[in-house]
Amino acid sequence: MRPFCASLDGGRVGARTRPGVDGLSVDAVAIEMTEGLLLRSAPYRAAARAACPQAGVQPAIDDFGTGYAALSFPKKFNMDYLKIDQLLTRNLASDCSDLALCETMVVMTHRLELKVVAQTL
Repeated sequence: MRPFCASLDGGRVGARTRPGVDGLSVDAVAIEMTEGLLLRSAPYRAAARAACPQAGVQPAIDDFGTGYAALSFPKKFNMDYLKIDQLLTRNLASDCSDLALCETMVVMTHRLELKVVAQTL
């Protein structure tokens, strides 16, 4: 598949596809919002979050677990996905602490009836 490009600018979701991606179902697209975006002023955050359903895309918290995120973020910001940062996923086989953190995040995410994505290299 060729690249798909989307941006969240000023609370508007703008998306464009490159040739060959036409026909991509918009419900297959998630907009990843960094924790920094979620911590911006409330009006900007609300506009950015509201833009996702208007565009038919699913909102996701990017790099969860390694930045500013509090455990309340998934509930507070009404996201569809959490994306666990690769700093926690890359050593799962050799680091029992990373494994414990990831397992806990997956269970928490599923109990909140959200989807979870593990970022890899």
